[in-house]
Amino acid sequence: MNFPDLDHKVLELDRLSDISVNESILNATRGGRATTKYEFSFDKVFQPESTQAQVFEEISQLVQSALDGYNVCIFAYGQTGSGKTYTMEGCLEDEASLGMIPRTVQQIFTAVRDLEGKGWSYTFIASMLEIYNESIYDLLCKGSAREEKLDIKLLGKGEDVHVPKLTTVGVKSEQQVLNLLRKATESRSVAETKCNQRSSRSHSVFQLRLEGANSITGESSKGNLVKVYLDDFTAY
Repeated sequence: MNFPDLDHKVLELDRLSDISVNESILNATRGGRATTKYEFSFDKVFQPESTQAQVFEEISQLVQSALDGYNVCIFAYGQTGSGKTYTMEGCLEDEASLGMIPRTVQQIFTAVRDLEGKGWSYTFIASMLEIYNESIYDLLCKGSAREEKLDIKLLGKGEDVHVPKLTTVGVKSEQQVLNLLRKATESRSVAETKCNQRSSRSHSVFQLRLEGANSITGESSKGNLVKVYLDDFTAY
């Protein structure tokens, strides 16, 4: 791993020979000499040849938790060009390359169809925002409103945060969500950076709010599934 702003210092992560191994040594070298060793523990380490399906398999249980009424957050963190957008969105036109968001949406709607026979019905509300140069923008609004900076507010102690004026869209199918993703992708700000001239210097947050009710038992559930792409700005 290279740090562009620190040419004299390079961190090298030993490649794991066995994907089942959960620990690795990170060697920091300066001028070709090893100076420090850091040991990290990982829940899972994916090799370069790992597929999108293998990655999603590790987080699929979190999707069920959202249906059960829990708040779930899944985020990708790394500097520009490290593969966050590919991991989260992938290629929407290629089934094998679908990222975590479309795979999550597929699993949710498949599970909901199965739950309908048990008396459950769900409503889904989607939104997507961008944090760019420390300002919040709506990725789903139209026209000049796209450039309006939004505020973020806390509804109350222990309550969720809220972004007034943020566009929310009711969705009823996987295809509707994928169409929103395409629209949001087209709206994302792209800026040149020292690290990657074609990269985005923005954070993106996709949220799907789930509300379920059971007509047989009277039960209800409310959950939020949030997918976040985080850029490491300190790497520029």
